[in-house]
Amino acid sequence: MQALSKPELETEWRKYFKGKPPQRASVEFLRGHVVWQQQAKQFGGLKRTTSTQIQNLAKRLRSGVDLTPETELTIKPGTRLIRQYKGEKHEVMVTEQGFRYKEQDFKSLSTIARHITGTNWNGRVFFGVKKR
Repeated sequence: MQALSKPELETEWRKYFKGKPPQRASVEFLRGHVVWQQQAKQFGGLKRTTSTQIQNLAKRLRSGVDLTPETELTIKPGTRLIRQYKGEKHEVMVTEQGFRYKEQDFKSLSTIARHITGTNWNGRVFFGVKKR
């Protein structure tokens, strides 16, 4: 793909996007979009839910809604959180019910952080899920 000229990339663009490329598109722009389309065709594109979320965000942006980042990060079950503390590695598994640390179930990360350090910590901060 690196060896394709701008006219060749424009031909590929027409193949994937069924129209002319933007008038002043750079070679890098064309190459990036064409390569993404080739990979999407070969390996599958975005999940339907992701595509729907992007479309909804675009609609909200066009309507003038201020989009601020989500304040609370959701950690999905199956996620492993790893923290090195005083030379020891601590690993927590996120479960449907809460968190699992050293074969023991906990309701909160803060409880685990307190168990590890002996002091009060915000568990999400301790494990790097949230900035201070």
